[in-house]
Amino acid sequence: MKARRVLSLAKSARFLLEVVDPMAVGDGPGVLERRPRTPGGTSYCLYEPARAARTWITVHGMTLAGEMDRRLVGFSRALARRGVRAAAVELPGLKNGRFERGDLSAITDLSGHLARLDGRPAGIVAFSFGAGISLTAAADDAGRGTIDTVISFGAYHSLYEALQWVWNRYSGAPRTDEEWDNHLYLRFLMAHALGTRAGISRADGDEVARLLRTWCEDRDLAPRRAFCERALNAADLRRLYEKTLSRETLRELSPAGRTFGPGCRVLLLHDANDPLIPPVHSKRISAELRGSAGSGRHRLLVTPALSHVNAGSFRRVQDVAHLVAIMAAVFE
Repeated sequence: MKARRVLSLAKSARFLLEVVDPMAVGDGPGVLERRPRTPGGTSYCLYEPARAARTWITVHGMTLAGEMDRRLVGFSRALARRGVRAAAVELPGLKNGRFERGDLSAITDLSGHLARLDGRPAGIVAFSFGAGISLTAAADDAGRGTIDTVISFGAYHSLYEALQWVWNRYSGAPRTDEEWDNHLYLRFLMAHALGTRAGISRADGDEVARLLRTWCEDRDLAPRRAFCERALNAADLRRLYEKTLSRETLRELSPAGRTFGPGCRVLLLHDANDPLIPPVHSKRISAELRGSAGSGRHRLLVTPALSHVNAGSFRRVQDVAHLVAIMAAVFE
């Protein structure tokens, strides 16, 4: 048992090193990449090594690239190169800036499909808003028995409260580049989700989508600020966007108050200074897990080693060690 644990830790360390710096680790085994659908119609990208005992579902956050977000692609490929089959699920709502029940169904549909193929439950590694939906899916009746572990990066507890917090934080005049980046990203996402209801032209809507797709690659704020001032500032985007949200849907997509089955382990990771979803959300989920069946298997790690869902500060060895220990669950 100790030897297996050491091997899992070693694989986890090499995997995380590859995610942070793909050039730092040599090539692993060949990976087959394809784009299947479940019988229920859920689309996903499959990253398949020559041999794999089980599958982990990887879940994107709110990004137009969705399952093809370069960070998720790199993460999924790194899993496959370490001998783990990865299935990056497409969540049509999130990748278009919306919160829809269909995304919850997509995760449970895929987990059920993979559990039938593998003969065992799938695991999930999920990020940001996708992490909150994934936790909800694991606790949902449709997901029970098909998901045995959820590793969440920066999940929300209550979707309604998470949205109110981020809107209130970035509704004022930004002072730093980070605040400007988050302020603009939220406005662009709402404009994209609203489409013509935001009062913008089709050409401006296309430009919003183009800028969102290159957000992580192009860090220049100047053209985004100029476009926002010209095309978006006149619209009351928050009011218009809130009108599209159903409080009932937000509740149904929230892990708050949910009960996980005894066979499901929850491993919560959160940036100690997360600028979009504060760590109190993961702390609340952790508090609700205490006293539940199998509560001793759940973990919470609030760490500066994360920057929202990206790599953060690695100045302390213990922060890296804790992150490696939790991610070792993927390689057990």
